[in-house]
Amino acid sequence: MLLAIAIIADCGTLKNVLGESESVDIGVNIAEDFADFFHDKDQSVRACITTTPSNNVQFRSMPMLECWLPVTTKEVEKLISLASCKTTQLDPAPMWLIKDMKLLLTPLIVLLFNKSLVSGCYLTTSKIQ
Repeated sequence: MLLAIAIIADCGTLKNVLGESESVDIGVNIAEDFADFFHDKDQSVRACITTTPSNNVQFRSMPMLECWLPVTTKEVEKLISLASCKTTQLDPAPMWLIKDMKLLLTPLIVLLFNKSLVSGCYLTTSKIQ
């Protein structure tokens, strides 16, 4: 494949390679143009970011969660069942697998949520930052 691209690049046009008289530019520099475009775009975004004033958000007191009802197995099973089966590579487990193993996972999820609410301890990966 690379040899074919090199041959076409040396010949300059696709029609010359095919033996046709009219020349058509195949855009040998497309990858370089593409890289240059994104480099320039990156530089312009960075320039805008550095000139944007920082946003000073004032601290304000928020109400604490003091009263809640424990999560139930029935609620978790319902939420898992209603979840769409869309999955990305960022998901630790595909949704179809979670749905398939719902009866095994639900008691663990209920325990994790309820213990987290009672203790106020959460996984670092679950915190919004």
